[in-house]
Order: sequence, then C-alpha cells, then structure tokens
Amino acid sequence: MGKFSVKTLDQNGLQKAAQDLFTLASKDGTPDIVVGIRTGGYLVAECLKDTLPTGTAFMPITCRRPSTEKKSKSSVIKTTLKKLPYFVTNRLRIAEHIYLTEIKEQKPRTDFIPDEAEISALKEVISAKGENVKILLIDDSIDSGATMQALYNIFKDLAGPSAEIKCAAVTLTTEKPLIQPDYKLHHYVLCRFPWSFDFKG
Repeated sequence: MGKFSVKTLDQNGLQKAAQDLFTLASKDGTPDIVVGIRTGGYLVAECLKDTLPTGTAFMPITCRRPSTEKKSKSSVIKTTLKKLPYFVTNRLRIAEHIYLTEIKEQKPRTDFIPDEAEISALKEVISAKGENVKILLIDDSIDSGATMQALYNIFKDLAGPSAEIKCAAVTLTTEKPLIQPDYKLHHYVLCRFPWSFDFKG
C-alpha cells in the first residue's frame, strides 16, 4: 500500500528501539529530564529508566482531551485481531491509517488537559535543575502531532525560554504533523508494539 509499511516490535525490539532513540537524542547532549508521554511514549521511555545517566530524571506525563473517554476496541475485536495473521492485520492497519490521516482529514484537536499531579511534580524537578534545563519528550508514534505540540507548549511555559525542549518518537507516520520530532527512528512506518491490539505475544 504505497509508502507505508508495518514493523512489529516485541519487548526486545522495543528495548532496542528505546535505546537507539535515546542514543540519537544524546548526540546533542544528555537531557536533564526524560518525559514519557502516556501511554505508549511512557512505555518506550520506561525501557530507559534503569540505564539513564546519573542525574537524569525520568517522569511521566498524561495529556487528556476534555470530556472524552479513552477509546478502546471491544474484546471481540481484540480477540479477532489477535487471531488474524500479520499479513492481514498489516493491510488493515495501513488502510485505517490512510483513512484517518489522508481521507477523513479531521482537524487535529489541541485542547488537551495535562495531569495536575504530574505537572506539579515536573515543576519541582524543573526548578531543582535550574536554568537551561534540557528536556526530552518521548512518544511512541507521532501522527497528527497534536499531543506532542500541546505538551511542547506546556513545557515551554513550565521551564521558561532558556529551556531546551526536544521531541523524540519511534516513528513519524505522516508528512506534515503539527510538530516535527527532533529525533525519530522511522518514517511512514506503522509500528506494532507489545501493547497493540493486534500484537501476538
């Protein structure tokens, strides 16, 4: 289906991807704070938790849309997807992605609400690190870029103009997201992660 492909990452593959992403980002200097965007980005960043350099803080951040519940597929759909071979679910993934990002073309929402307790904890860590703090925001995948853009703006307000905030993702799946990641491992690759509905553990 054209420019898109699907890559399956088991736990070992996820661990390697996380390390490769951090190595890529660290070429521009070691971050003072690594922030994993829940849910997928946090699970990627969590792979780094025990290997981060001394002094680098590891924090989660949750960003929700107001008045919306988390979407989830029914147990029937989950069970069906897990039974299908990957060559079938690969095509389904690509078709769904094309529909949602290139055909349906909904305007991305930007009215995200961060978790207050997590923001409070981040304020304390940022304050303790002082000026010129280096922050690395990690997500698993950037599609529209709406979540990453919203969090980037929030962190700019939190850390001030002297802060260096970089964005990283395992994959970028679109051509023109609202924000381009500073670091990425893949482009136009739809990653199947261990937590994906169609992942066969």
